[in-house]
Amino acid sequence: MSLLLTSLISSGQFSGNGLGYFGLSIFESVGYSTSMQFSLNVLNQFISATGAFLGMACSDRMPRRKALVFGTIAVAFMLCITGSLSKLWVENANTGTVDPRVGQAAVVGYFSFWFV
Repeated sequence: MSLLLTSLISSGQFSGNGLGYFGLSIFESVGYSTSMQFSLNVLNQFISATGAFLGMACSDRMPRRKALVFGTIAVAFMLCITGSLSKLWVENANTGTVDPRVGQAAVVGYFSFWFV
């Protein structure tokens, strides 16, 4: 039982939840003002809550194993998209060819991650 609990806690730490600590840095690097960063942060909380409520509403209707597998794959996919777009944003910024659409797409990926 303790091995199961330890692996559950450990896998939870690798699920990407630390991404939330970098929200303001992500918004700042894209070029949003401080007031817009605050607004985006508040919006992200509402998006996260909406995703949580939808998941909660479906929890009795979906088999738990399928929901866990689908959720894990969806979160991993969204984290890969967000990471890829963020990497592309940084590479473009380092070469001086900044495309705001890439940064905005990374922000959308960030929101999508938290929704899932």
